[in-house]
Amino acid sequence: MKSFENIFNTLIEQDETDVQPAVSDKEAANKVLGPDTNVDQLGAVAGADAVADAKRASTQHQLSELQTWIVEIEKFIEYLNGVNDTSVQSKLHKAGCDSLYEKIARSETKKIARVAVDLSSLVESFKGYLIAGSNQKS
Repeated sequence: MKSFENIFNTLIEQDETDVQPAVSDKEAANKVLGPDTNVDQLGAVAGADAVADAKRASTQHQLSELQTWIVEIEKFIEYLNGVNDTSVQSKLHKAGCDSLYEKIARSETKKIARVAVDLSSLVESFKGYLIAGSNQKS
């Protein structure tokens, strides 16, 4: 740790005039490459468009799959905690006294609601990623 401290302090105390001025990429390339090399023609890589196209296709596929995940999780949230008569919570709350469903409702209602809230939070996060990914591809 002491040696790191010494190096750090030396760098901090170093005079700013010792630092080399920033050089552009083009200037640096001219220094390294021979005089007969045209620096302006460098940088165009064959196949770069193919790589970009593959990345766009991959991103599009992932966005489509993410949308599917969102729809399926939302369906499950509705199945667990929906307001319709077919949801798990509705059936448990309509259960008769001394029935199996009434016992489950008494002990598990909060857990079911908590799972539905956590899944809703996950869906909202996924939607944020979906929006960010859609904006990024354009």
